[in-house]
Amino acid sequence: MQTPLQSNKPNVRKAWDRYNGQSVIVKSFLDPNQAQLEFTALSRLAELRSVVQMLDTYSEECISRTEWCIVLEHADRGTLLDLLESLTNRYLVGQTLQNFAHQLVLGLFEMHTRGVVHGDIKPSNILCRSDGTLAYCDFGLSTIIDANLNSNLVNKCSGTPAFVAPEILTIVLKSEAEAKLPVKPRSERKYDGCAADIWSLGVTLFVLATGKLPFDDNTEMGMYEKILSGKIIFPSKPKLSRDFQSLLRSMLQRNPNQRASTAELLLHPALAC
Repeated sequence: MQTPLQSNKPNVRKAWDRYNGQSVIVKSFLDPNQAQLEFTALSRLAELRSVVQMLDTYSEECISRTEWCIVLEHADRGTLLDLLESLTNRYLVGQTLQNFAHQLVLGLFEMHTRGVVHGDIKPSNILCRSDGTLAYCDFGLSTIIDANLNSNLVNKCSGTPAFVAPEILTIVLKSEAEAKLPVKPRSERKYDGCAADIWSLGVTLFVLATGKLPFDDNTEMGMYEKILSGKIIFPSKPKLSRDFQSLLRSMLQRNPNQRASTAELLLHPALAC
């Protein structure tokens, strides 16, 4: 399975705007196709507060290579993962949890409406601003879809294993098994990218609410088996409300056709402000 931990991972560094002195993030790519993908996704999502803002782009000629760079806003509170790791219990409660969950569901609704599937939603890919707002970032595994055609099917099997949807995992494991056969069948590799994003966000919200992964295991294969089973066990502590448990169950439906849409999630009582 493709993950962000690859040799062509872009370089991310902090810098300062020479004109106003404000801190920014510069993300540089050696692969122009990877840079173009991130640029296209961020261009589609421009001006959405739920997405990290792209400020500028440029290319740099180095000794033996060209780097393509995207300048991004600097969210000074780090990522959601940083926030959780700074807490004693490593989970959120009450109004903060509800507010963050609502922001993330609304942001995903806006993202999908503009034809972008994120492909790797997890706490480390969500930024925290000092004003309390959140922003999705890292669109290196995203897919552009045509929202007007009402088709969310994608064929890019990528993501972070603990957060990946079971339908993607099924495709990956089947492909690995077929690769060992003397005659290689051509299996269907497409899946609903928006539904897969909702699953990943469901796992993320579970982590925010409990400090734990819903399908954790000592081995990778054991974790895969739990993801494929779709069985959710809520911890006794912290005790989640029935509404929030219901929200998570609606997002972590094993069958993507039975998974709630972002529009339906926004109407869920657990997100009522």
